[in-house]
Amino acid sequence: MDVLDGYGAAPEPEPERQPEPKPIPAVSVPDVHSGDRLQTVEAMLRERQRAFLELVSTTETLRRAVAKLQDELAEKDAEIARLRLQAIA
Repeated sequence: MDVLDGYGAAPEPEPERQPEPKPIPAVSVPDVHSGDRLQTVEAMLRERQRAFLELVSTTETLRRAVAKLQDELAEKDAEIARLRLQAIA
């Protein structure tokens, strides 16, 4: 009866569901029991090296972008300071 009077507790909204994380694709690893362990290890090392070099390249690109943005911010800050001084004078 409380609900009908307007004094009852309102039903709690359902919490928002987080989207399911995308599954990480499985990396195909050749059968290591086939006797080609050396080739398998070499292939895995080459893939790791490739991934590492890609990571280094991406990091360097991001570093350059951040440096550029920092320079632009410093220029804007200097311009704002100059305009404030002009407004005071």
